[in-house]
Amino acid sequence: MLNKTTIVILFIVQLTVLSTAHATLTQIQSPPGSESSVTDILNAYAPSLSLTRIDDGKDIIWGIGPDTSTSIRVIGKQAGFNNEVGFLSYANGAVSYFYSLKVFSNDIFGDPITVITANSFGDELLLAILTPQLNIFTSMPMQNTDSLDHMVTWVDNNDPFHYFVAFEDLLDGGDGDYNDIVLELNNFVDGAPIPNPPTLALLGVGLIGFAAFRRKVSQ
Repeated sequence: MLNKTTIVILFIVQLTVLSTAHATLTQIQSPPGSESSVTDILNAYAPSLSLTRIDDGKDIIWGIGPDTSTSIRVIGKQAGFNNEVGFLSYANGAVSYFYSLKVFSNDIFGDPITVITANSFGDELLLAILTPQLNIFTSMPMQNTDSLDHMVTWVDNNDPFHYFVAFEDLLDGGDGDYNDIVLELNNFVDGAPIPNPPTLALLGVGLIGFAAFRRKVSQ
């Protein structure tokens, strides 16, 4: 017969296993006051999706997917001002000026904005925002004024061309909550050049298999 000490230990172990099994999206940082966290924003917009956080070193260079339905939509904003969404061409390691997509952080839940129907800027792009203070924060930390990473990324486990990115829009890391502007990207691919069709098929199979080990995004 189990003694009380053993029962308590088993109970604690069980709680630990259950909490690990249901852990999905790691909270970046709990924002102060009544702001919605990036977790809240993702859960409210896409509660049924299974998302995986992309490693910070692998969401720097972006490409356009295989069809012409490429779009960006603002799905959340907790900044006190409006940021402008755009990108920079990254051809042969050279970074171009800021290309505005005329998407602003006040366009929350608006119609998706078509980004590029034919990628005339090359196969490699840096995602970016332009703040009213004229700071440009890109997906490449070394291109930012403070050399810090201002963007985090999640991928839809069932669609390798469906991403969500969240930006911190203040210098020197700001408050680190990454909820200042949150975007949905359709028909993008993280990394460049864009994989050829056989590679894309393998990538899709791999992500579907990996999704079996993930649950939907939850707090």
